[in-house]
Amino acid sequence: MSGSLARAKVPRLADVVFDELVGDILGGGITAGDALPPERVLAERFGVSRLIVRQAIHRLADIGVVRSRQGGATVVLGREEADALALLPHQYRLGDPQDERLVDSIEHQYTNGLSLIDIADRRANAESRQRIRDLVKSWQGDPNDTAAVNELNHLFWLAVADAGGNRIAIAQLRWWYESFADLDELTWVTVGVTGSERWELFQELSRRLCERDDALGYFKATAGPVVDRIIQDVARNAALRRGGATS
Repeated sequence: MSGSLARAKVPRLADVVFDELVGDILGGGITAGDALPPERVLAERFGVSRLIVRQAIHRLADIGVVRSRQGGATVVLGREEADALALLPHQYRLGDPQDERLVDSIEHQYTNGLSLIDIADRRANAESRQRIRDLVKSWQGDPNDTAAVNELNHLFWLAVADAGGNRIAIAQLRWWYESFADLDELTWVTVGVTGSERWELFQELSRRLCERDDALGYFKATAGPVVDRIIQDVARNAALRRGGATS
């Protein structure tokens, strides 16, 4: 995994328009059955050319949230008609409440980690286990550098997935990093897990995988309570917000 995952990307104009329109659709500002404003109106709204607007609308059509007709209106479709897998990253970034996104991300990373470790522990040979260990031991980044630890996180879990050799698990992990890279990097910072704590986790996990020393049990005991705390905190905060809204 290259360092580009840890660097911010400069969005294209069509991406900006696309994000704004997806956000309007997911947020209910434009509902299913509504027609998008004409390209001319959207171009004026965003200060871009009609070509840029057209590119953004084509992307909306590609993920199934609108249907375009030649010479006719572009109509917003219901979520049940969208390509759920293609829509998911945008829904995660732009649509769902932040607390829900945080819980979804943490739970996914935790349960996926359990699965990857379990597969690697049962299928990985000594050479691939040693590669995981060498990857962590040779890392020379700063544990206090969030971007550096995020990149190590990607490299570590891809190495664990490759060691397990399950092609579905490998493809799923690569899709996650390609689709959710920016949000994935922010998640652990948001919940207060430091880079040094993650670095210590990688060190111990790599040792246990290499030495066949109950890596799965260690990961459950270490990461499981963090996930439980996050879910409890989110539920508590949601209850406080509901109470404040009704008072």
